[in-house]
Amino acid sequence: MTSSWLVELSEEILEVLERALDVESLVLLSTTCHSLLKTLQVLIEARCKRECFTTYLYPTVASYRMQAAVPTTWRELYAAFSLKELRWEAYRSEGTSSSLRALKSDNQEYETDMSATFLLRSGGHYWFSVLQATISDVTLGGIGKKSVDADTKPKRPDSLPFLQSPQQITMDKWEKIRAVGKGPCPRRNHSMTCMPNALCARELLVKSNAEEEEEFVNVRRIIFFGGQSEGIPFEAFGDLYLLCVEEIDAHTSKKARSAWVDLNVTGNAPSPRCGHTATLLSSDLLLITGGSMGVSPILTIDVFLLHIGGCADYRWSTPCTPSTPTGRSLHDVYRVSESEVIVYGGRQIRQSNGLLDVHKLQVTGEVDDLGDTQYSIEWSEPKLFGSLPCARRGHSTNTIGPNLLLFGGQDESTGQLKNEIRVLNIPRQRWKRFDVPGDAPCPRRGFKNQFFGTTLVISSGFVRSTLLGKVDHQLSDGDVHVLSLL
Repeated sequence: MTSSWLVELSEEILEVLERALDVESLVLLSTTCHSLLKTLQVLIEARCKRECFTTYLYPTVASYRMQAAVPTTWRELYAAFSLKELRWEAYRSEGTSSSLRALKSDNQEYETDMSATFLLRSGGHYWFSVLQATISDVTLGGIGKKSVDADTKPKRPDSLPFLQSPQQITMDKWEKIRAVGKGPCPRRNHSMTCMPNALCARELLVKSNAEEEEEFVNVRRIIFFGGQSEGIPFEAFGDLYLLCVEEIDAHTSKKARSAWVDLNVTGNAPSPRCGHTATLLSSDLLLITGGSMGVSPILTIDVFLLHIGGCADYRWSTPCTPSTPTGRSLHDVYRVSESEVIVYGGRQIRQSNGLLDVHKLQVTGEVDDLGDTQYSIEWSEPKLFGSLPCARRGHSTNTIGPNLLLFGGQDESTGQLKNEIRVLNIPRQRWKRFDVPGDAPCPRRGFKNQFFGTTLVISSGFVRSTLLGKVDHQLSDGDVHVLSLL
């Protein structure tokens, strides 16, 4: 029996519990009694929404961008991204395949700020822009919901039944951050990292002689690094930019000031790159891993550290390591602690196969005789458990939060074609084979893979020829199968 003090928990204690426990523990706690369920259900829904915009940001943005079907609650969407329920469906229609070809990719970068208050996006073909949407205003909209932002949402043909749903993620307003100063040129595949708030000297934010009371201004800091140009020859960049946005009370009518702040940067900067990953290890240390030099591969996973000494004071360093894993772009990094990360997913430039290897990076800092912290790094390969996949080619991989989803391909040793779903859970370091109900694709390699957040579309591909027995028979583009996460 639940005691009365537990039922009458204060709002402050509930918020502490909500942040201290994971979603599954909160759900378990809420079932201890009916009164506690009513008390916690609002917090659980809010927590699941925050998880969708942090842990599962990529599939959440993909669902929004492609106007994919979503459930009615954030708790259900969180469960879908947790891969609780998977189901295959077949759509054998030439109209579907032509509609898939008509869909355009999104070349902008998305990130959530430190407090999960704002969702930011940046990039642009003709000019570089940074926009933000308030996460509390994002809804799982239904019929009649106003949908704006038509410039970025795709014009979806009507022949995509798995995307035809009145229940979609709706963001009614994107606000352009109109910052003074010189920002980046147009680019894609750059990194955008939200830093902890800091006090910024007023003159860095406002170039004015006006008398104001405050000497320092509390600002949100966003760091941009690298990327590649939007046009031929798709050159890579190695520049660093800092955007400061004044933190203001949400209930005030005051307009937040923002500026591109001139940086004081020392040390040897990374070579120009795109498709890298930026990971905030601590409030004063940013980790840069991997990437490519435009259309040219970088053979190993380069590692760089950006030391943050103040609002606009930064220093680059390059820790040495005796061995380095194979290079890759568009990979993911799972942060274990301030000194340990796990690198997974991605692919090498000009290669279609998603990488299945997993690497652990240990970052160690030691204070020298002068009081400065010197960093060293060490790579290792963690032991993986469960139903490990064979080495293969012609497969696909998709990152869904801390999970790597693998489908299809051809066994490199036996030549056997595959059509199973396997998922690697990074925190548990365990592979699991999923028995997915429904009309699954036949075994194949070299197929098309399109991820829409709550759905994964597999089409075409190569199968074994009945005449010669070689894997050289290409399936029609109308051979479309959809893996639904809902």
